[in-house]
Amino acid sequence: MFLMLNIWNQCEITILNVNDDKDKGLQLLKKLEGYFTSYSVGTQDLCCIKGDPSSEIMSQIQELSIDLLVMGAYGRNDIVKFFFGSVTQQILEQANIPVLLYH
Repeated sequence: MFLMLNIWNQCEITILNVNDDKDKGLQLLKKLEGYFTSYSVGTQDLCCIKGDPSSEIMSQIQELSIDLLVMGAYGRNDIVKFFFGSVTQQILEQANIPVLLYH
């Protein structure tokens, strides 16, 4: 849906997936790249990284000088949130850039 905004053509877009299974992560990235292409939006880079999602996302924000983060926000059950917190919540608390959430 956010790709329909038609504001992305002048942007450098990096698609990041933090996933412990690199093969699954790369498959997802290729699907996402195809989705972006279907809206005539090119991607600059595809990154699949292992590790803690919120830490890795924050690290990439710094390394790549990202000025806008677009991320999916998906609900998890309350027990998981209690013990691990929400990646979305952690990013919103730590990021010093605008974050566009899509659910």
